[in-house]
Amino acid sequence: MNIIEKLPALGLAAGLALAFTGVAQAKDVVVAHYCALLQGAPWSVALEQDMFAKAGVDVDGIIPGRGGGDTVRNALANDVPFGEAGLGAVLAARSKGAPLKIIYAAVSGKVDMYWLVRKDSPLQSIKDMPGKKMGITNPNSGSDQLTRQVLQAAGMSVDDVTIITTGGLRGGLTLLGQGEVDTMPAIEPIVTQLAAKFRPIFAVGDFIPTLTQTVGFTTEAFAREEPELLRKVIATRRQAVEAIYADPQAAAAMIAKRCEMKPELTAAVVEKFVGWHYWSTGGFEREGLEANVAGLKLIGALKADESIDWSEAIDQSMLPEDLRKPL
Repeated sequence: MNIIEKLPALGLAAGLALAFTGVAQAKDVVVAHYCALLQGAPWSVALEQDMFAKAGVDVDGIIPGRGGGDTVRNALANDVPFGEAGLGAVLAARSKGAPLKIIYAAVSGKVDMYWLVRKDSPLQSIKDMPGKKMGITNPNSGSDQLTRQVLQAAGMSVDDVTIITTGGLRGGLTLLGQGEVDTMPAIEPIVTQLAAKFRPIFAVGDFIPTLTQTVGFTTEAFAREEPELLRKVIATRRQAVEAIYADPQAAAAMIAKRCEMKPELTAAVVEKFVGWHYWSTGGFEREGLEANVAGLKLIGALKADESIDWSEAIDQSMLPEDLRKPL
């Protein structure tokens, strides 16, 4: 099996659903694209260092799962309705009546999505895109959203290009290698992993400085019933994020060990992400939240005139006090 065959379908949202002993029978942690992408890396560090056990929260094993709406549904079906998923998926569930509260930011800042071309491609920047074939995984996906956002930021639209739906990152990179599309978006560690075959010509970060990708969420009822448990989980995850920033090399070694990744690849991506301050310790930035909402409107996930009341959607009461701020 070659490396492209091992790749996951590309989505903006990675997610997880947790269950804890003491509240319910311990279950595995379901993490979307776990170990294929590094959005969930703090959970690897926390588990490697027994941080949850030391905090009195017993987290069982980790099972790779799918992101987006599937993650939200899986979390709600779990004995403990808590999860970490893409902001868009949580907002979509709320718009359909799910009584959810967003309780912390997980990945918020510079987005690790790049548009790749073959090594021999003449394309050099987004300015070369008019008239070209741009791959996305699926309509209304994260790759669709961000493609529309970067084109708009560059003064273009999807009408200036030909959008090709590839059905997933694996298929998209295969088509890119065959010359059936001119460019295909991908995220880390895949971009670094395939550097010998493809090269990036532009990135989300070139046009959108910050965007909240993933958030922690729970139900309104569980937030009322188990606030102390959720505070422990948020504090423990924060501890793991701070451990990554304090010693990136040690953290990369833990992630590589747990995920069976190449140490040098993991170290390179972790070092890059540390420089970006990629993983949030939990606090929210309105700019990042609104940037994601703007993209959701471009794909029709939210109405053009729709606004989000963040004070209603977000419950900051379980965040450490130093991370709380008016939104």
